[in-house]
Amino acid sequence: MSPAFNVSYLRYAPLFLGIGVLAFCGQFGLIVMETTVDPSASKGQVTWIWTLVFLLIDVLFWGAFWWAIAQTTGKQQAAREAFFVSGAIVVLHFGFLYFAAPPLSWNIFLNGLKAIPIGFFCWRAFEESGRKSALGITLMAALLIFSHSALASGAHSLGTILSRFGEMLSFDNFGFIKVPSEEGRFRLIPVLGWFYLVFWYVLMYTLFGNWIHKMASVQSLLSTRRLDLTQEYPQGAATVVFYAFRYTMVCFVLGIPAMMSYAFNSAVPEQFRRGLLFSVFLLGCVLVGLFFAAQFLRGFLLEYFIQRGYPHPNASVFFLSIPILDFILWPFIALPVWTVKPPKTRLETFTAFQKSTGPDGLKVILLILNAIFLFFSFRTTSGDDMIFSVLGFVLTAFYLFHPAGLGVFIVVQLFFTGLMLYLAYKAGNNGGEINYSRHITQGLMTLVYAFILYGILHPQRMEAELEMEVEEGEAT
Repeated sequence: MSPAFNVSYLRYAPLFLGIGVLAFCGQFGLIVMETTVDPSASKGQVTWIWTLVFLLIDVLFWGAFWWAIAQTTGKQQAAREAFFVSGAIVVLHFGFLYFAAPPLSWNIFLNGLKAIPIGFFCWRAFEESGRKSALGITLMAALLIFSHSALASGAHSLGTILSRFGEMLSFDNFGFIKVPSEEGRFRLIPVLGWFYLVFWYVLMYTLFGNWIHKMASVQSLLSTRRLDLTQEYPQGAATVVFYAFRYTMVCFVLGIPAMMSYAFNSAVPEQFRRGLLFSVFLLGCVLVGLFFAAQFLRGFLLEYFIQRGYPHPNASVFFLSIPILDFILWPFIALPVWTVKPPKTRLETFTAFQKSTGPDGLKVILLILNAIFLFFSFRTTSGDDMIFSVLGFVLTAFYLFHPAGLGVFIVVQLFFTGLMLYLAYKAGNNGGEINYSRHITQGLMTLVYAFILYGILHPQRMEAELEMEVEEGEAT
C-alpha cells in the first residue's frame, strides 16, 4: 500500500493563502499607522509593532508548515524538532533587526537562515538518503528565500503597471487607497505593490513541500521531467496554487530590471544603491527562483489533467500558459473537468500521453505566428530589435521541433539577459538608449512560456512517478 507521504501536500495550500492574507493586512495596517501617527513619534512605535506583527506571522507560517509536513510525511517527531529550530531562528532574526537595525543586505542574508530547519528535518527524517541531500535542499530553499527581494520589487512594478492601466480606463488612483495624514492632507497607499504577500507563503510552502516529498519518495531534487501521479490535487487547492505561481512568476520577471536599477541607475539615491556584486548575486537567486516556479508549474498542469484521465491536455496547457489570459481562463478550463481517476487509469492515461509525438498542428501554428511577427518586425523596427527578432525566430523553430531546443533556449536567454544588463551598466542611467528593461522582460516571459509548453510539445521526454499499488482487478 502507499506510504504516508503520498498524502497530497497541496491540499493544505489554502491554509497558507490565509497566512498570506494576514501578512498583507498587517503590512497595510502598518503603513496606515505610519501615515496617521505623528511623524516625530512614529518611527520607534511602528518599528516595534512591525517587528512583532511579522515575527508572529513567521512563527505562524512555520508552525503551519511543519504541521502540514508532519501530516503528509508521517514524521511528527522530526517536524516538531524542525519547528523549534525555525522558531528560534525567527526570534533571533527579528530580535537582531529590532535591536541592531542592520543594513538591508544583512536582512536578506539573515532571512536565508530560515532554510536551515528544512535541511535539518530531512537529515532527521529520511536517514541516509536525507543526509546526503540535506545540504542541497537547504541551499535550494535559501536561494528561493533570497529571491524575495526581487519578488517585492517586481510586485511594486506590476502594481505601477496595473495602476496606469486603470487610469487609461478612467479609474483614478486605481490600486491606491487614500488615507488622511497627520498634516491634514491625504496620502495614497499603493495597495497592489504589497499584494504579492498574499501568494508568497503559498509559493514557499508548495516548493518546500514538493522538494521534501521528492526526498521522501527517493527522487532526485534536480529532476525536471518527472511527473508525480501519486498526488491528488483538489480543485480548490489547485486554483490557489495556480494563481499563486502565475502571479509570483510575473513579479519575478518584472523584479529583475527593477532590482538591477538599484545597482546602476544614477537616479536612485545613494543610500538606496546596491553594490554590483550583491545585485548580481540577487539576480542569480531570482533566476533560480523563476526556474523552480516554472519547473513546478509545468509538472503541476500536466499532472492535474492526466490524473483526471485527459491523455492529450494540449489545448488546456497551451491556453493556461498564456500571460494575462491564463488568469481569466483557469475557471473555464481547469474547474469543469472530470474527477481524479484511480491509479491504473492514471498510468494508462500517462502512457497514451507519452506515446504521442506532440501536437504537430500547434507547432506549425506557433512557427507561422513567429514568422508573421518576424515579418512585421522587419517593417517596423531596426537595429537591435531586428537582431533580437531573427534570433528569437531561430530559437523558436529549434525549440518547437527538437527536444534539446529548450536547453539551448535557456542558455541563450541567460547569456542575452547578462549582456543586456552589462550594456545597461556601461551606459548608466537606466541603460541609456538601450531599452534593456523591455528586452529582458520579453525574453524571460518567453522563456517561462517555452518551459511550460515543453511538456506538451515533447511528451516523449516526460517520465512518471506512480508508486501507488495498482490492483489487478481495479476498475478503470
